[in-house]
Amino acid sequence: MSVTQPKGEHRTGTGRRLLAIALAALTGAALAGISGRPPSVFERQGAADRYERAALDWWSRLQRGDVAGVLRLTPSQDRAALPRKRLVSALAGALGDRLRATRATVVASERSGAARRVILRLDTRPHGQPVTATETWVLGVRVGGPAGALRVAATSWLRKELGLDPLAPADAAARRAEAR
Repeated sequence: MSVTQPKGEHRTGTGRRLLAIALAALTGAALAGISGRPPSVFERQGAADRYERAALDWWSRLQRGDVAGVLRLTPSQDRAALPRKRLVSALAGALGDRLRATRATVVASERSGAARRVILRLDTRPHGQPVTATETWVLGVRVGGPAGALRVAATSWLRKELGLDPLAPADAAARRAEAR
């Protein structure tokens, strides 16, 4: 663009061009799905679909100690294997402290028959500990059920953490301490 304005062009033509460019940019942004709202908790944790959101919801309920919510999201055939009193005391104790210090992120999700296996990456850093004290582990949970009522099957992991696995030592915390 030259410093001097050509004879036939008016200043309003430049303003209209800028307005057209701005309008096109805003339309493109809207079509691209940029909504201007912050991402939801599930989006920040990597959840792409309802199966992954169900797995993260189940994990969130475990962290909060919401036993009723955890059992509601557990398949009915698995609920009998999880004694409610034992789950309540474990989530109020050391297991609950460890879960509250854990951040879950969806790593992968794969179809497994009519259900999906959702792989969660769990980063545990106890409060007040340096970053080098962070433990990372992976947990695969099976998520399935009717469209409106997805259930999360992770009974064997929960039983192991509750000390109910007959092949594991009675105290899960002692087992972790032995591993270090």
